[in-house]
Amino acid sequence: MVSPSSTAGELIYADNRKSLTRSLSINANNFAFKGADTFKNFKDYDYTDYVLYTAANKFLTTMPDEFYASSTQEILVSYLPQTTATRRMYFENSAGSTFYKDVTPSSGEVVNYSGVLGSVLGILTLNSGVFPLIDDSIEWIEYSYVDNTNTKVSETKRIYIDHRCKQETFEILFLDRLGSWSSFNFMLKAQEKETVSREVYNKDLTGTDDSGSWTYETTDKGFKVHSVDVEKEYTLNTNWMTQEMNEYFAELVSSPETYIKLTTDDDVYYSCLIKDTTSEVVRQKGKNLIRKTIKVELSNKEIVNG
Repeated sequence: MVSPSSTAGELIYADNRKSLTRSLSINANNFAFKGADTFKNFKDYDYTDYVLYTAANKFLTTMPDEFYASSTQEILVSYLPQTTATRRMYFENSAGSTFYKDVTPSSGEVVNYSGVLGSVLGILTLNSGVFPLIDDSIEWIEYSYVDNTNTKVSETKRIYIDHRCKQETFEILFLDRLGSWSSFNFMLKAQEKETVSREVYNKDLTGTDDSGSWTYETTDKGFKVHSVDVEKEYTLNTNWMTQEMNEYFAELVSSPETYIKLTTDDDVYYSCLIKDTTSEVVRQKGKNLIRKTIKVELSNKEIVNG
């Protein structure tokens, strides 16, 4: 017996019954988010860097500070607000016009999301200048998180609008390392290939009696198809990209969550698998022009009747 019972220490019984350990450390008000930092960066990780209350604080994304994207690409950035009060996602374009949209963080979820490009952008309020946020003359847009007086409480990220001519309109949405949803477009010539595999078995031909003669029909089958699988594979090509985008592209290749927007159905995403198992990170010092090719297949196979 230990007296008083509040005394710190450890009690162990000779008959190996359950032990009682007092003065355990208690951690409260912690949280987890869907992110994974690199081993070399984790030793310097400080979660307060990602709590948005000053212009030095960061969004939960590994997207480069200067990123090239077409206006149709979806980008959904995650962030950790300091308060659940309504704040704003603030935008400025290369023409000098500014816009914002009110965002009210959810009290039940610490990490929140806001669309900053594409169909997830949402409805904007004009702050100064003229609509729209993006048109053919706009070279870039910037976004940041601000308070109700438009004072920045986050870093500012810039997206250059890619107006280059598209041969294809494939886009792939993926989950990046810190939990934001980003995308790459594949605007150069693509290739679509179907691979068909069949399971067959050899069936005994019983034949028929035709007026006393044993014969077979020409439509009788010896080998019969049991099932057919159709795999559709896309070979996609990016346009030229920066070294920072090249490094970010490696996260698309390894992401467990990827969705493809097909040329024939631009407003719909389909679950897909990246078939590539390697991704070379090219250093721009040795190669000024960087372009990537990947192979993708749909997660769900084509259904064949029969």
